[in-house]
Amino acid sequence: MATDNTSHYPVWNLIQSPSDSSVWNMAIDQYLLDTIELPVIRFYQWNHQCKSIGYFQSHALVDSADFIRRPSGGGIVQHGKDLTISFIFPASHPLFQLDRFDSYKEINQELASAMSKFYQLETTLYEHTIDESIDRRTMVCFEAPSKYDGICNGEKVFGGAQKRTRSGMLHQASIQIDKFETKDTGHFISQIIDQLKTSWSIEFKQMTIDKNVCIEHKNKFASKEWNYKK
Repeated sequence: MATDNTSHYPVWNLIQSPSDSSVWNMAIDQYLLDTIELPVIRFYQWNHQCKSIGYFQSHALVDSADFIRRPSGGGIVQHGKDLTISFIFPASHPLFQLDRFDSYKEINQELASAMSKFYQLETTLYEHTIDESIDRRTMVCFEAPSKYDGICNGEKVFGGAQKRTRSGMLHQASIQIDKFETKDTGHFISQIIDQLKTSWSIEFKQMTIDKNVCIEHKNKFASKEWNYKK
């Protein structure tokens, strides 16, 4: 990896959350971004079928009442069968210093390597810039790849979006694990962790979240003011 991820933060927090609702999933990510000190990687899934829309998208793009607005940008994502991975970095982390595309590439290259090893199928990064004729505000994430999305067997299998603040960066990635025959999500997560340990020379310590500290964030993401703001 070109970026030195070991100079400041050789130890990261690791959270493996149980499947939860869309509101709680977003609330916990936002809480972690707002209180970030050490880098965090969080794995989670969704306990119901729903769609998430990017921060800048209109709620009118989704035809279901069961949707949530993410804090990150990007396009519409269908959840329920995917694995979501959130990377949260403090502003002093080297990855925060990179621009959106370079940080996106650094993260996605590790996910692609882990997928290639686990599923025994070559996974590469899409190297082309998105067509200027495509309106990002109406994009459906997995209908067309963006630059540095993960590609396997000719189709997009993972993508991501970011939110940056003065305190840090949230990178939310969605992997369409239902496209693969091997369904052992736990072992796949272990493969990703091992990949990051080796490539970035980091270690992980387990972290848990008391959802009671996220109540304010949960109320925000459950509100019409948030979800229908655009």
